[in-house]
Amino acid sequence: TGFLFNWISDDQEICMNTAPNVISGTEPRGGYGNFQIQWKESPDGSSWSNIIGATNKDYQPPALTDTIFYQRIVVSKLNASDSITDKGNIIRITDLDSIKVNLLSVYFSMPTGH
Repeated sequence: TGFLFNWISDDQEICMNTAPNVISGTEPRGGYGNFQIQWKESPDGSSWSNIIGATNKDYQPPALTDTIFYQRIVVSKLNASDSITDKGNIIRITDLDSIKVNLLSVYFSMPTGH
């Protein structure tokens, strides 16, 4: 964990169009206090977007149709020019149905007679 004790719960596996369990985060501590939280999501684990309105300690993702990654950012501010930012661990929520569909697509698109 980082110096603000920014840790979120483990990876999950779900079926398509199913809401994952709540992603639980530890209570931040240390730094300057005055914590600001922002949850982020990514389709590939490298290109991140803020989740609008996701600023609480825990986050409930919506029903998903694809695999997605989540991360929680915690900022502790002393003043406008002095702050600490802690990027928490990254978790992956795997949509098992999308994996099966992709595997079946590969299987059925393979040439026959070889």
